[in-house]
Amino acid sequence: MKKIFIGCGVLALIVLGFLGYFAYQFVPMIQEAIAAFEELGTELIALEEEFPFDPAEVDQLDRDRFAAALDLRRTFADRLERSVSDFEEYGRTVDEEETGIFDIADVMGGAAQQFLPVLREIPARLREEQMAPSELAWSTRVLWAELRNIENGTRGDEFEMFEGRFDGFRGAYDVLRNRDDNDELPELDELIGSFDAHVLDAASEVLLADPQRVADGFSEPEIEVIYLSYSPDEFRRELAGEGGDGDGNWRVKVNGRTVVGGEQGDADTEDGAPPSDG
Repeated sequence: MKKIFIGCGVLALIVLGFLGYFAYQFVPMIQEAIAAFEELGTELIALEEEFPFDPAEVDQLDRDRFAAALDLRRTFADRLERSVSDFEEYGRTVDEEETGIFDIADVMGGAAQQFLPVLREIPARLREEQMAPSELAWSTRVLWAELRNIENGTRGDEFEMFEGRFDGFRGAYDVLRNRDDNDELPELDELIGSFDAHVLDAASEVLLADPQRVADGFSEPEIEVIYLSYSPDEFRRELAGEGGDGDGNWRVKVNGRTVVGGEQGDADTEDGAPPSDG
C-alpha cells in the first residue's frame, strides 16, 4: 500500500510538472495574444475617429486613395500568408515527425510570435495612409464589384488577366455560405453591393495600371469576407463585449446578422435571437 501511495505521489508531481511547464509556456502567450487583439480593436476604432469615412459622401472615386487601399491589401496579404505558413509548418512538424510535447510547445510559441506582429502592423499601416478600416473595406467592395464587371464581359481584352478571379471567389464564398452555421450569409452580390458606373470605370483604370498589385492583394476567402463585411458600428458593439458565444467561435457581422466561423455554434441575429426567415 505504501508503494502505491508513493507511486501516486510521483504521478502527481509529474502532472504538476507538466501543468507548470505549460502554464509557463502558454499563459504568457495567451495573455499576449488577448492583449494584442484588444489593442487592435482599440486602434481600429481610434482610426475610425481620426479619419472618418462615409461611403454615402463619395461622389467620385479617388484613384490615389483606391491605389493606397490596394497597396495595403497587398501588404496585409503578404504578412498573413507568412503567418499561415508558420502555422502550417507547425502542423507538418506534428504530423511528420516524432515530436515531443515540449517541442510542440516551442513550435506553437514560435508560430504565435510570428502572427502577433501582424496584428500590430495593421493599424500602423492604416495610420500611415490616414485611412480608416471602413475605407479599406469599401475599397475592397469596389474592387470585387469591378472584378464582377470584368467577369460579366463589360471590359475589353486588356482585362483578360483578371478573368476567372470573381467566379473563383464566388465558388469559395458559396462553400462558406453553405455551412450550417453560415446560412444567414447574404448572396455575394448583396454583400458587395452596387456602385455607379463612373466609380467602377475609375477603379478599372487603377487595376489595369498595376495588375500584379491586385493579384498580390488577394487573401483567403475567409479574410476577403471579413474585409467585405466590416462595419464600424457593429465592430464597436463587438468590442464592447456584446458579441460572442463562449464556444471558441469567431463572429463577423453582415447586414446585422452574425456569421460564425469555427467548429461549433449556429448563426444568430444581432440581438441573440434565432435568425428570422426574412
